[in-house]
Amino acid sequence: MPRLRWIATLTAVAAIACAGVASASVTRVTAGTSQLTLATGANTALTASHLTVTPGAPATQSGSTFTFPVMFGRLNLSTMSGHVAHWGKLIFSNGTTTFRLRRPSIYSNGTTAAVWGQFADGANRTCTAIPGKQHAQTCSTTYTWSKARVGTLTGITHSGNTASATLYPSPALAAHLNNLAGSSTAFSPSTALGTVSTTLS
Repeated sequence: MPRLRWIATLTAVAAIACAGVASASVTRVTAGTSQLTLATGANTALTASHLTVTPGAPATQSGSTFTFPVMFGRLNLSTMSGHVAHWGKLIFSNGTTTFRLRRPSIYSNGTTAAVWGQFADGANRTCTAIPGKQHAQTCSTTYTWSKARVGTLTGITHSGNTASATLYPSPALAAHLNNLAGSSTAFSPSTALGTVSTTLS
């Protein structure tokens, strides 16, 4: 999966954040967080399209900033390539239909940077009658997830153990959001979705 690599500068950050093991060529990442702060334009588009976005646990929200805990990662400090995966979801809704994005992952091949995740539209709800209990049933909801590119990162900078970059949505993500908004122009790959800031600990 060399084509799925993320944040080049992040590996340099890892060398600082994981100083105790910086002598190794590959460093395991086990702790930290990444934050997505929505751009003003993205917030305006969401509001104008009557869309809401909420976090799915264990991701959290404070204003326009969503925080995702690090799940795991592996970084090659000599080639500056690797990935960092996260827990959590973003849930977009127009009040009737919902689009979900989960487990965003940061990938780098040392020269290019991208974010990948898993998408799910809608849900499958099934209910089963409970034997011996009239009009009683148990229900469950399942989703069909597919891996997709979330977006690309530009303007990568780092300071101390934190790396930051601007996230632009992929054509696939923009299409999903436009479909939810009932528009073809509300969201565009050329308009920033927000800023991503990753801190390793």
